[in-house]
Amino acid sequence: MHKAFGALDAAKQEALAADLVALAEKFNRAADGTLVAPSEYIEVVIKRN
Repeated sequence: MHKAFGALDAAKQEALAADLVALAEKFNRAADGTLVAPSEYIEVVIKRN
C-alpha cells in the first residue's frame, strides 16, 4: 500500500484514500464507530500453560 501511495500525485493519493475508506465503510458490520469487517481467514493462537 505504501508503494501505491508513493507512486501517485497528491490528488490521486487523496482519491485512493477516499476509495479505501468508502470500501471499509461498505463492509463494516459495526454500528458503534469501530470497524468489524468480514475476512476469509482465521488466525488461531494457542497458549500452553
